[in-house]
Amino acid sequence: MVFTNSGWGFEPSCGCFQEGGTVRAQSTFVRPIWKGSINFGWVYIPIAVYPATREEKLSFRPLRRTDLSPIKYKTVAEADMKEVPSDQIVKGFEYERGRYVVLSDEDFERVRIESTDSIDITDFVDLEQVDPKFFYKPYFLEPGKGGEKAYALFHKALSGTGKIGIAKVVINNREYLAAVKPDGLFLILELMRFASEVLSPEGLNRPTTALNEEELKMAQALIDGMSADWEPKKYRHQYRDAVMEMIEQKAKNKKLPSAPGVMLSPPPGSTFSSSSATFNWSAGSATGYFLLVGSSPNGADIYFGQVHVRSATVNNIPTDGRTIYVTLGSHVGGSWTYKSYTYRALNSPAAPTPAPTSTATPAPTPTPTPTATPTPTLTATPTPTQRPIATPTPTPAPTATPTPTSTPTPAPTATPTPTPPRTGPGVMLSPPPGSAFDSSSVTFNWSAGGATAYFLLVGSSPNLADIYFGQVNVRSAIVKNIPTDGRRIYVALGSQVNGSWSYNNYTYTAFHQ
Repeated sequence: MVFTNSGWGFEPSCGCFQEGGTVRAQSTFVRPIWKGSINFGWVYIPIAVYPATREEKLSFRPLRRTDLSPIKYKTVAEADMKEVPSDQIVKGFEYERGRYVVLSDEDFERVRIESTDSIDITDFVDLEQVDPKFFYKPYFLEPGKGGEKAYALFHKALSGTGKIGIAKVVINNREYLAAVKPDGLFLILELMRFASEVLSPEGLNRPTTALNEEELKMAQALIDGMSADWEPKKYRHQYRDAVMEMIEQKAKNKKLPSAPGVMLSPPPGSTFSSSSATFNWSAGSATGYFLLVGSSPNGADIYFGQVHVRSATVNNIPTDGRTIYVTLGSHVGGSWTYKSYTYRALNSPAAPTPAPTSTATPAPTPTPTPTATPTPTLTATPTPTQRPIATPTPTPAPTATPTPTSTPTPAPTATPTPTPPRTGPGVMLSPPPGSAFDSSSVTFNWSAGGATAYFLLVGSSPNLADIYFGQVNVRSAIVKNIPTDGRRIYVALGSQVNGSWSYNNYTYTAFHQ
């Protein structure tokens, strides 16, 4: 009997399979770990493999006490405790204490077991003959499209024999011993240990104390009295449940510290030394940050952007001594918190320099003055003739009058500014809010509103930016790498209106591939 990989998954036309008059709904598991088929004789059964157990292991991350920054580990050499780059690391086997044999990729390639994407069943043995210590990891086998009847036939035939199929399988270049067992309406593929992995109790102290009949009857009576039907849900992992309850309680009461990032340099309140500044801040317990630099509180006319690292360089800071406002946003515990700082812009000495240069220029101006005096003398001689020409000279005066007319021209343009659009944030136009995406790449478009700047935030939960977060100067943004598993996608559109930020939130459904 052979399981052969066919490269496709479970898509039964009815969404279910049937055996012996009983209908079983399609599996609710997310995705199979392997897809293939069972082949024996003329029978072909497409199947998919799903985990039948899970490990409920609590995982804790080491954090720095002061700011809850996660601790990272480095690869260091024991000899000098220096960090070793990945291209300098080789694999070695310790055959004696402190002595190693180094194996290269070529060495592993030479002995690599060829993966045939198949499970070859070599024997059928009685289940009773196999020590339970050999079994350690079960997987469900789900029938594929068109294989429901053959699957049910094989399952029923195997159930009636009390036997299991013993096979070998290669997964990720590792060879496993495995068994195919009937279980309820399903077949189970259970990985097994090789004989060399199961330890013998030889050498252990075996009890040799003599037992009398009366003591044995008492022990059997105690066992009978405590006998019950097997109810697996009755037995709980008490320690795990207690720890999880404590974690949920602490999170609910918000006793866990949630620290945002804190600006380290330049020192808050200080004066910038140039028109370019590099900001650095502490991690806190945040999973994301953004930086906002402006000429007014919450303004972003100088800089606004997402920052994945805890540093950002901002150029083109004004050098006229004005107050600069900086906002650091930190994404902590699923929501955004903000810290505001003020700085003083550098007052550049370059500003007064134009004043002396302009005073120096008037010095040559007296020279044109003599030239101006002869001009009237020439015009004065032909006065009778020039009188009519003198009258056109007022024509420049009317030309000066248009200048006031041009000044009102901005006034009408200023009038639209306070109109309703000035008060409203941008509104998402496409894709239509609440709709489903048709791929992993989406172009968002929104109306202008009365905003002077925007940012877009795309995540797997509200206010989270695990998919995309960035400043957008135009009213459009292309977001790639959106998950294709049908999950809910949360989008926040931030608009800066009249110096402060307002938000519109939208939900979508990811494309289900």
